[in-house]
Amino acid sequence: MTNAIRYASDPIAPRLVYDRVLICEVSDASSTAPHLRRGPRQGGARPWSDVRRPDGPSRGTRHTFTGKTTWAEILAQGTYVGLMTIVPWWARLSSGLAPLVLVGGWALGAALQPASYTAVDDSISALAADGAAYSWLMTGALYVLGVCHFTTALGLRPAAMPGRVVLGCGGVVSVLVALSPEPPGGTSLRHLVTTGIGFTLLALFPVLAARRDRSPSPVWALRPAVGYVVTVLMAVGAAWFLIELHGHGAAGVAERVLTGAQSFWPFVIVVACVMGSRLPDEPIVSSRKDAGRGDAVRRR
Repeated sequence: MTNAIRYASDPIAPRLVYDRVLICEVSDASSTAPHLRRGPRQGGARPWSDVRRPDGPSRGTRHTFTGKTTWAEILAQGTYVGLMTIVPWWARLSSGLAPLVLVGGWALGAALQPASYTAVDDSISALAADGAAYSWLMTGALYVLGVCHFTTALGLRPAAMPGRVVLGCGGVVSVLVALSPEPPGGTSLRHLVTTGIGFTLLALFPVLAARRDRSPSPVWALRPAVGYVVTVLMAVGAAWFLIELHGHGAAGVAERVLTGAQSFWPFVIVVACVMGSRLPDEPIVSSRKDAGRGDAVRRR
């Protein structure tokens, strides 16, 4: 606002927009975009460039027919931690329901199978195969799992958008897996392709959901290092499953460990977001000088 009043042309129109964060917009008749710079303090405050610190989320300029609109996200005390960790109740419910439905489906389905089926050696897909006993149990679990993943992706606002898209697509693929069951006594190319795509999408979700803002994420599960580690572990789990499958070993155990971890990780992120939203409010600082001002504020 100060920058527009001092350097821009009338008419000047400010606007506050509240979405995921508070955004301040100032429209004016000048077409020259402002530049970030550290000017001398004037009247106890810097020019507008100090409104958005270098490690803050975003700022920018939109050019219009009558001039431009300059906008900046405002980081108030505790605002970033609070707003960036909000997950609606229905997304919390769907994230917790997903692993329960998956594990319950394969446990109950395996218990109802004949003695020839063993959870150690046989796959989850065999429970939903054509001709399997009570195949509707595992098929229904896959449908619900897909809906839960898609719902969680819609509400997981603190996660990065690529991760949310991948999780939503993983939910859609889960439904496609339920629609393409294995034939009796074997498998099909369509089932192999859909399950492979589903495994890949959900394995990429942790690293793609991580936020890469300049400021460290208040949610530990959305930090890039954590995402890389979890994705690598899931890749190791997938390799273990393939080795056991081709070696006629404990493929059932490997598949259950892998799919269980993939269905559980969105719930871990949601829990971390809920815990992050309860962090004490602290000023967001960008330098040692700002940190000193924050300490002074807390002392007062």
